[in-house]
Amino acid sequence: MSRELLVCGNIARDIIFGNERYGGSAPAIAVNAKRMGISSGLLSVIGKDAFSERYRGYLLENDINIDLVEAGLDKLPECRVSAGSSSVVNVEWIDNGCHLAMETMKVDLEASLRYSVVHLVSCPPGLAKRLAGVGIKNLSYEPGPYIHFDSAYLDFAVVDSSRLIFLNEEEYQTALEISGLRSPRDFVADGRRVLVVTRGSKGSDLFMNTKDGFENRHVDVINPGSNIVDTTGAGDCYKSGFFAGFVRGRSLPECAFIGSYMGAACLAQEGGILPEEKIAKIKVICKI
Repeated sequence: MSRELLVCGNIARDIIFGNERYGGSAPAIAVNAKRMGISSGLLSVIGKDAFSERYRGYLLENDINIDLVEAGLDKLPECRVSAGSSSVVNVEWIDNGCHLAMETMKVDLEASLRYSVVHLVSCPPGLAKRLAGVGIKNLSYEPGPYIHFDSAYLDFAVVDSSRLIFLNEEEYQTALEISGLRSPRDFVADGRRVLVVTRGSKGSDLFMNTKDGFENRHVDVINPGSNIVDTTGAGDCYKSGFFAGFVRGRSLPECAFIGSYMGAACLAQEGGILPEEKIAKIKVICKI
């Protein structure tokens, strides 16, 4: 059976201001995309504890394919978000062996070819390289915050195989330092690749080659209003909206526009999975 979006990355338990949430970038992107009408699956590892069992049930209830999810952990990694002094938010990540388990897991790599788009988010380098070598038509690569500590998370063998590259502003600067590249033009040199740099309240930039030459398309952020509760997951929501447009054949600026609506909606809540009623409104506005 052909499916539309496979997301490879961690599943996590979020503790946001003391409240337990279903977390992890991969399931946030997958669930939000499914609620946007995109058939989605996960490639990841999950725990064997009670929270993991509840999470597994939640994913199945939301029609997320988990055939490529392995029970390889005692318990899930945790992302703890707490309020610090002077409006500073503290974020603590407890890996619990997640990335090592993903790095060494046995994967039916050919199964990834059944998906229209495969997105790697903070994917361990060895697993990312294995997937990149399969020949996925629309591979999307998001090295994630790990590149600040481990340069192996930016692998140019994976970049070369990718259709889409996602970096936030800080990750982009680190990527330039790691790679020795000097500009976005260098990232998209082969003519097929698109670099998406998200810049928070400053919107996002798309860098690509077109028949008219190298282009930078800027897409403004959608104003979230004054009720900003938590920024956790806003980037994941942006990408789920982007993929919803991409799978449906929308132009790249339109994909970024849809992503901006999803990201803005996320800021008014705790956690990165949007309720169906919010997504229903975005679908109407963006004509998905």
